[in-house]
Amino acid sequence: MPDFKLAFDHVCIHTGGRGVIDEIEKQLALSPAMIEPSRAVLYRYGNISSSSIWYVLSFIESVGGVRKGDRVWQLGFGSGFKCNSAVWRANRRVREAHYAWEGFDMEKMRSDLHALNQLH
Repeated sequence: MPDFKLAFDHVCIHTGGRGVIDEIEKQLALSPAMIEPSRAVLYRYGNISSSSIWYVLSFIESVGGVRKGDRVWQLGFGSGFKCNSAVWRANRRVREAHYAWEGFDMEKMRSDLHALNQLH
């Protein structure tokens, strides 16, 4: 099994649901930090279909930033057995505050998700 944490600096997972994100994290042995942007999109916007990978990227750019040379892996899923991915390499540093994330409370999200995990 490749160590995807070494292959990519950021991962944008389609936010089809909590189960999708949990399984990708588990099966690809990704770190919670790599998954957090996808969880944030699911938390704030819900399942917004394939456009979610762009919201995940905007979260990464807004919150942590992307450095020149970073590799971003986008994974999108459709009905049945559809799966697509793209790998992007940043040509420049990107740290832009996207309006989609204005006023987002990361600590509240973490607290809410932690409380939800305690119920399961």
